[in-house]
Amino acid sequence: MLFTVAICLVHFCLNPDAKKFSKLLIPPCLLVWIAILSSVYVSWESFMHHYWILPRQWVASLALIPIAFIWSCAELTDLISRVSTVARWLIPVLCLSLIAICAYPQAANQSHSFLAAILNRSSSGEFVPPLRSALPGDNDGWVALANRNVDSGGPVSPVFKFFYQPQSGR
Repeated sequence: MLFTVAICLVHFCLNPDAKKFSKLLIPPCLLVWIAILSSVYVSWESFMHHYWILPRQWVASLALIPIAFIWSCAELTDLISRVSTVARWLIPVLCLSLIAICAYPQAANQSHSFLAAILNRSSSGEFVPPLRSALPGDNDGWVALANRNVDSGGPVSPVFKFFYQPQSGR
């Protein structure tokens, strides 16, 4: 957001000759602000109508902001390539380097955590599914049954297909 504000401020402070170059950066900045303001508006409307979907309503702006970022990087690369052909690779290389630097530790931690969880998993014995007549009747029973299946460490039992099929007596 600060980047978009800085671009707009710089654009309005430039002389008319320089504005023709910087005006290409204004539409991606506006897209970022449209995305943010639309999410704020949806948040406000849901709050006013007591309809809380706050974690989900930001998804729309999360989809638009990377598009605006890539668009602004493309415009910056085009502006820089007018100065130097070698410098045209500066922004893509810088962006990919930053992504790699930020993403690698997180990916390494996740893979190490996942491997440690698999290795440290304690198996509580083999899962024996109940007979069809003894299947749970409520959701809590199905959750407990699923947790027993997960704790056993085995594959998902075919008994869980009954949960999704209509049964008599349920």
